[in-house]
Amino acid sequence: MGDYLSFRKMIAPVLIKILFWIVTLLILFCILGSIGMGIYTMSEGRRDEQKMMGCLMCLAGPIIGVVYVLMWRVVCEFWLVFFEMNDRLREVSDALTGHGVPHLPPPPPMMPPGKMAR
Repeated sequence: MGDYLSFRKMIAPVLIKILFWIVTLLILFCILGSIGMGIYTMSEGRRDEQKMMGCLMCLAGPIIGVVYVLMWRVVCEFWLVFFEMNDRLREVSDALTGHGVPHLPPPPPMMPPGKMAR
C-alpha cells in the first residue's frame, strides 16, 4: 500500500489492462451486431442488392472487428511500454545509488592530453 501512496508502484498498467478487455468486449458486441444486421438484411431484403449487402455485412464485420482489436492491442501495449520503461529506469536508479546492487569499480585513469600510449 505504501508503494501506491508514494507513487513507486503505478496503478495505470492495471487500469489499462482492464480497459483493454472492456473495449475488446465492446468490439465483440459490434461484430455480433454487424452479423445480426447482415442476417436481418439478407432475410428481409426484397432485391438482390439488399441481400448482397447483408452478405457483405456478415463477412466484413468480423474482419474489420479483428483489425480493430489488433489495433487496440497495439495502442494498449504502447501505453504499457511507457510504464515498463519507468520501472526499468527506477531499477537503474536504485542500482546506481547502491540499493542492493554493489557499486561498479571506478574507470581507469585517463592519459594526460598530448601523451600517447606506447
